[in-house]
Amino acid sequence: MSKVLVISPDEVKKEMAGPAIRAFEIAKHLGRDHKVTLVYRPENLPQLISEHDVIICQHLALTHYPILRNCNKTLVFDLYNLSMFECLEIAIKEPKQYQALFGEYHPLLKVYIDILKVGDFFICANEHQRNFWLGMLMALGRIDINRYRDEDKLKNLIDIVPFGIPSQPPSHTKTVLKGVYPHIKPEDKIIIWAGGVYDWLDPLTSIKAMHKIVATRPEVKLFFMGTKNPHRVLPKMRVCQEAIRLSKELGLYDNNVFFNGWVEYNERQNYLLEANIGITTHHKNMESYFSSRTRILDYIWANLPIIISEGDGFSGIVERYNLGLVVKDSDADTVAEAILKLIDDRDFYNNCKKNLKDVAPDFYWDKLVEPLNRFCRSPALTRDRCINIAVHNRLSYHLFRIPHYISYHGYKGILKYLFKMCSVRLKKILESTFFILVVSGLTFMVLGITFIAILLNDLIVMPIYQKNG
Repeated sequence: MSKVLVISPDEVKKEMAGPAIRAFEIAKHLGRDHKVTLVYRPENLPQLISEHDVIICQHLALTHYPILRNCNKTLVFDLYNLSMFECLEIAIKEPKQYQALFGEYHPLLKVYIDILKVGDFFICANEHQRNFWLGMLMALGRIDINRYRDEDKLKNLIDIVPFGIPSQPPSHTKTVLKGVYPHIKPEDKIIIWAGGVYDWLDPLTSIKAMHKIVATRPEVKLFFMGTKNPHRVLPKMRVCQEAIRLSKELGLYDNNVFFNGWVEYNERQNYLLEANIGITTHHKNMESYFSSRTRILDYIWANLPIIISEGDGFSGIVERYNLGLVVKDSDADTVAEAILKLIDDRDFYNNCKKNLKDVAPDFYWDKLVEPLNRFCRSPALTRDRCINIAVHNRLSYHLFRIPHYISYHGYKGILKYLFKMCSVRLKKILESTFFILVVSGLTFMVLGITFIAILLNDLIVMPIYQKNG
């Protein structure tokens, strides 16, 4: 059993977004085998570090807590959220807001590079993400022959811990939609959009699909569970404002399309269990390819047949296991057809629900956290600091490679190599513009000092000497 410190990027309370939910659930399920402390913005972090064996945190931890950079405890970084692509999607739609909040793209990339240099172990949410991070780890020199030799496909460095669901089925404790909202009747068919409405998603296509449906099927309602992220520092989402404006223009706002602020984490099951379909539409781009749509898991947990756009990891799962329908990017017609298919074809709908029930155990948190749990049982400081320095510092690189040179070329060979390397370096220095400027500057300075010395000697020293002589 290890002592594990989990640092949440957001406050863990009633209203939580994905990052806090993930930290909370990981801490809870690791707590069955380890002594776990879950914190948010700890004031006594140095003491907490000294009291724990393993520290688990997400991508901005080094920025907020620089002390982690040089601590002598095992560091695990959760890389499930590739926010680089999210930020690029924001930058496309709101360049001024993005610039004010994040600056350029490269500083965020540097945050990830720093993490990949100092972490001992990494987790991510799916195979697409793992391939992406493996490429970056290789570029940073974190994959050497010793790691590659292992037969676990580098899982000793980075493994997959997807977003999960509770093993306990959800229960309906109170009515929150049907008969509560003025225009949502008990017999209505509710399509629910779990989670936030962000610029990297596509709620507009779902709303356009609703406009095609409601003329003949007014009982169909679309409910957005969250439009105001309770914690994450993000600019106002342009697409959210566009979605509200579009629903008003089409006469759907608060009649067939509803927008909610945010739902408390422990209340979400009431909304989900009153719904008939779960929907998430997005564009087919790099963000969706590497994404992990965390709230899709809520649909699986609540046994809700799913409508999802093509191009992300979950769309493949939905299609493979017949958990719902996969729709084309930005195609309101196919979304409308999918909604009507799930509402009208009871055999297909019930088959989706059966498949959802069968696949749900594969997404239980206690099963998914096992790779992380296994690492925490035997934590180790495995960061390759020498190699990291070697990649980014040529002198350190050559010093690090000295045993290799000796084994292949002998001591005479290494002396010849060092002489050759120094000669090349000296030649480059001598040919450089900087060197010429420095030498020229020193020459003029020496000539200037000599001229002043001669002048002082003729005007002051010699007259005094002659007078006293």
